[in-house]
Amino acid sequence: MGKLSAVAVKAALANPGTYQDGDGLFLKVDKRGGAYWNLRLQRDGKRQDLGLGSAKLVTLAEAREKAAEMRKAVKVEKRDVLTERKDEAAAKVTFREAATQYHSDN
Repeated sequence: MGKLSAVAVKAALANPGTYQDGDGLFLKVDKRGGAYWNLRLQRDGKRQDLGLGSAKLVTLAEAREKAAEMRKAVKVEKRDVLTERKDEAAAKVTFREAATQYHSDN
């Protein structure tokens, strides 16, 4: 673990490509300058790629910490992190629902 350094990440942000840190953690930089952290895991024999956030907002240390938490959740706690994320997104209230609820309450 830990092939990348903070200086290497800063330099990588200028060059499109995929940079591996180890243990499934990748920094992906696209041609338009966007960069994000990606974690590749395996659960029940299937590969899962999890986004950990923008490399411009999430530091290398934070990405490593998030990756460790996700690895623990999948391997030790046997949680399906992708399904949890989808359920969280589905549970959010839309503007239409909030407006309808407000209108009926008032």
